[in-house]
Amino acid sequence: MRDVWMLAVDDSPTYLEKIVLELEQDGYKCDKAASGDECLKKLDARPFDCVILDLVMPGMDGIAVCRRITEMRRGLRNPLAVLMLTAQEGKEDLTRALEAGADDFVGKSSEMAVLKGRIRALLRRNFYLEENRKIIEELKAKEMEAVRAKIEKEAAQARASLAQKLEIANAKLEEANRELESFSYSVSHDLRSPLRTIDGFSQVLLEDYADKLDDPGKDHLNRVRRGCQQMGELIDDLLNLARVIRHEIKMEKTDLIVIARAVMEQLKKANPGRKPEFTAPPKLPVTGDPGLLRAAIENLLGNAWKFTGKKMGAKIELGTMRKDGETIYFVRDNGAGFDMSYANKLFGAFQRLHSQEEFPGTGIGLATVQRIVRRHGGRIWAEGAVDQGAVFYFTLGGPDASQ
Repeated sequence: MRDVWMLAVDDSPTYLEKIVLELEQDGYKCDKAASGDECLKKLDARPFDCVILDLVMPGMDGIAVCRRITEMRRGLRNPLAVLMLTAQEGKEDLTRALEAGADDFVGKSSEMAVLKGRIRALLRRNFYLEENRKIIEELKAKEMEAVRAKIEKEAAQARASLAQKLEIANAKLEEANRELESFSYSVSHDLRSPLRTIDGFSQVLLEDYADKLDDPGKDHLNRVRRGCQQMGELIDDLLNLARVIRHEIKMEKTDLIVIARAVMEQLKKANPGRKPEFTAPPKLPVTGDPGLLRAAIENLLGNAWKFTGKKMGAKIELGTMRKDGETIYFVRDNGAGFDMSYANKLFGAFQRLHSQEEFPGTGIGLATVQRIVRRHGGRIWAEGAVDQGAVFYFTLGGPDASQ
């Protein structure tokens, strides 16, 4: 059986040693950190099974660390539990910890047996989750192997009827696509309806019963409304991603600059207080699907607009260059940028390098752009540095209309 690793994080050396000693007596492997920054570095260095995290620490507090861990967990193969510790044990602290992504919450005044019991429960839950994942992967592998063997057998026995089977398969695929589209809109409607109800009643409570609600009550309702809005945006982005995958491409000559200037005008109207400097050549003709290319430019320029929001003298550029006989298009900004060590996560659905509070979003926009570029036979990549901006490069594999 493999070792189970704990990471204890607390600015109190005495309490930290106490936790480590108790856990090691129970057979756990332990490491410790005296600050949030040290905790994150250790999580980058090796895998852990559980983080016991103090809520109140100098510098980066437990809530901020927990949010960072929550973002990191999305890319982990093995589950990681987070148990928050606090000396105050108030409901507000409990709410904040759970919203930040903590799995459980224990007061420091509780006996060590309570802490150990909570840890065992979290590890047991994660063990079952991991076992379920392995079982599902094994079943998928066996199912794929069975399907592959069946296809090979049928191909060997009935090559003469391959064309007919292919026609039937295509008909079924078209029917499945139609059903998928119908299902997507149905799910969209079914998800939006309760969201509208929740948001509507929350608004009624805030407007009609404001005098009966205390400040924490109003804050909770506002959080509910923000959650509804974020979920609505997520539904929209998921549907847009599905449309990109199903969309029948129609290649035409179009101008990226015409698209870009229309997008920038929309962004300026929605944010009249912002006036970033936008530079682009007079024309940028390409061959591609106008609708999909507009969606790609909207996402790339919208991204640049968002991440230059806190920058004085914000600059956004759309341009092109030639390299090794290939035309490369790019969108450059001087905004928040990103750490290049996380560049491989940029184009994954739901992957975010910044917190929701810092820069709102669903984490689907760049995944949508990547699929659009790939459907045009191109590729996309990015370069950047923290607080120094970012550049997104992409190619289009169709005929080069700029030549």
